Amino acid sequence: MRICGKKEIVQLLKQIAALNALLLLLLPVLGCEKKAQAPPPPPKVTVSQPIQRVVTDYLELSGNTQPVNTVQLVAPVVGYLDKVMFQDGQMVRKGQLLFSIQQDTYMAGLQQAEGQVSSQKAQLEYAQNQLIRYTNLLPEKAAAQTDVDNWRYQRDSAKANLETAEANLDLARLNLNYTKITAPFYGRIDRRQQDPGNLVGSTVNNTVLAQLTQVDPIYVYFNVSDADLVRLTESAQGLPGQR
Repeated sequence: MRICGKKEIVQLLKQIAALNALLLLLLPVLGCEKKAQAPPPPPKVTVSQPIQRVVTDYLELSGNTQPVNTVQLVAPVVGYLDKVMFQDGQMVRKGQLLFSIQQDTYMAGLQQAEGQVSSQKAQLEYAQNQLIRYTNLLPEKAAAQTDVDNWRYQRDSAKANLETAEANLDLARLNLNYTKITAPFYGRIDRRQQDPGNLVGSTVNNTVLAQLTQVDPIYVYFNVSDADLVRLTESAQGLPGQR
């Protein structure tokens, strides 16, 4: 192993120092020769202009619906159910014929009432003529006052009987109309509860034939918290449902 002398070490250090100085002089030159890199382009972004419009405030709530009108259709007169003129669950219009009750008995009752009216009109006319006749004979002493009073009574009685007969005629017509059961309003009818051939009527346990429910319009019931109610009322300026 060779051991360097003092002079050799000094000479070596001087060479290292000279080499470092040369490197320091060359670094700026080498740096200038390196090309500068261009900055990256800015990222592309989508720009949307703000818009202004009215927004309706709403709440999602759970509630129950209830029809405005619902009715149980009952046979108003006694008779055998003749026809059912709808399909179960069908939408029916107001005045649509739904059930028909056998009409033979009520047609006969109507004809009988019409005959009673004609008979009472004839009796009233005859009593009125007799009253006029005996009233004219009374001044000539050809008739007694009792005869005049009797025909006046007959005339008044015939008039009362005619009024009764006309009332019975109206009732007979009404009963005949009751044999046709129609829808009182537009809605959905449920299944029929009686089939043709069954005896129905107001004196047979108030037979329910079907139920009709109005579906337009309809009620909706739900609960709203006090906080939401105050907020909605304030946003509507004290008029719920308006803006």
